[in-house]
Amino acid sequence: MSKYNITKDTLALIGKNRNMVHIIETKHSYHIEDKIINILDYNCNYYGSSYIGRITGTKNIIGLNSKLPIIIEESNNIIFFPLSSTRDDRCIWINLANLSQINKCGKNTQICFTNGSTIQVDKSYYTVNNQLKKAKLLKEIINTRKNEMYQEKIII
Repeated sequence: MSKYNITKDTLALIGKNRNMVHIIETKHSYHIEDKIINILDYNCNYYGSSYIGRITGTKNIIGLNSKLPIIIEESNNIIFFPLSSTRDDRCIWINLANLSQINKCGKNTQICFTNGSTIQVDKSYYTVNNQLKKAKLLKEIINTRKNEMYQEKIII
């Protein structure tokens, strides 16, 4: 199992095959021999939960059941969302905080990151945008709940 720590500088995790993940960060890019699900689970555990726990939490928060985004680390709003089934070894996970825009490129989609780098994915604009909306919804609900909790503390 990989000991790779996802941080705010992680842009994307790209499954290359059953046991290889291409990791893109703001300043570096490299391959790790592991399953993408193991990297995600390790990081969920590292930050105090589990992959299954994060999926269950997302289901309860946004009320959806498939291709769900997950909160990797709460205090920095590190939320990743998948572009396909999470059972797919070639699934791509994108860090919402580092996404600047998505562009339609024929049948594919270009993903632009805040550091200026881009990747092109073999997914329709509709699919990527739908996944992006789920991640934004999760972030919005979590931030609203945090703000409500903060307001309650002030009132008390």
